[in-house]
Amino acid sequence: PMKAFSVRWTGTITPPGAGDYTFGVNNHRCFRCEGHEIFKVYLDGKLVIDSDSSNRQSGPSSFTAYFADAAPHALRVDYSHLSPLFGAGAVFNWKPPVEVLRDKAVEAAKKADVVVAIVGLSPHLEGEEMPIHIEGFNGGDRTDIILPAVQRDLLQALAATGKPLVVVLMNGSALAVNWAEQHAAAILEAWYPGEDGGTAIAETLSGANNPAGRLPITFYSALSQLPPFEDYSMQNRTYRYFHGKPLYTFGYGLSYSSFAFSNIHLSAKSLHAGQPLTVTADVRNTSKVAGDEVAELYLSYPPSQTAPIRALKGFERIHLAPGEAGKISFTLSLRELSQVSEKGERRILPGAYSVYTGGSQPGTGSEGVEASFTITGEQALPR
Repeated sequence: PMKAFSVRWTGTITPPGAGDYTFGVNNHRCFRCEGHEIFKVYLDGKLVIDSDSSNRQSGPSSFTAYFADAAPHALRVDYSHLSPLFGAGAVFNWKPPVEVLRDKAVEAAKKADVVVAIVGLSPHLEGEEMPIHIEGFNGGDRTDIILPAVQRDLLQALAATGKPLVVVLMNGSALAVNWAEQHAAAILEAWYPGEDGGTAIAETLSGANNPAGRLPITFYSALSQLPPFEDYSMQNRTYRYFHGKPLYTFGYGLSYSSFAFSNIHLSAKSLHAGQPLTVTADVRNTSKVAGDEVAELYLSYPPSQTAPIRALKGFERIHLAPGEAGKISFTLSLRELSQVSEKGERRILPGAYSVYTGGSQPGTGSEGVEASFTITGEQALPR
């Protein structure tokens, strides 16, 4: 029955090299079970773990062993589950020496034409209410935004081989990958891609897929660019209020194609509060590769203490063959032209505005065009 059963696994485990290895067992899926969770682990016929969750006098659920070779070693894991609740899941993990794994990676890189290094974070590190307290992470929260040190060291060791280095990031939040930005031949943001992620990554790196993704968040260059976590003000937070130079801006992205924007046109150069605005522009594929361009539309407001620097008001994906041109069009509604005051009041305010459409934010070196207009009068809008 699902509430009471036992399992035995047998096999061998082969260490990649000599050194100290840490092994552990646990049951993540049943950490609130009020019952017996018994683990026994045998290595080379010797009992090394005898753990019982219902017995405080039980032995530890982890151990460290030294291997002098890289030969297979006999392994046996016994697991017994007895609980009034459903659900169980045995986890057996091992942690090889960092130096051994790094040496293996460098050895493989020396034989390769191109190095594809997949690094980043893990749902086991970043999350909500997690029992994680290590450098850079505290209870699932991030205390730093740089790559873990072991991964930074690995990337530098791989680059030292002289082979072209492609970095693939897997993460659920922004990372300060400053060294990779300066030294890697390419960086691909894969997030947590799911079971077909390997295929998607391979197709993108090989050119079978022409990417056109855009960052939905800002990648800062360091935690020092952000205000303290306890500061609830929006000042210097998100692309709308950030005055510094981030590592990668919100809306940033590359493809194997290149595009040019021209002929921006506004439905009116002067609006009275309460009138919408239509923006059109031409986009041309200036490369020899067919691809998608994601045209982003940003609105900049008259300067004030509460107005954002700019705000994304729309985006349009357009597919263009080599040399082909197309037209994009956006209509800004009354709500999209409005602002919200500190009192929560939404109003269309008078003043000088500008709109920008391009492959990313203005001022980031991406292709784009800009136009200005004015709004006269003022109008309150429903919340």
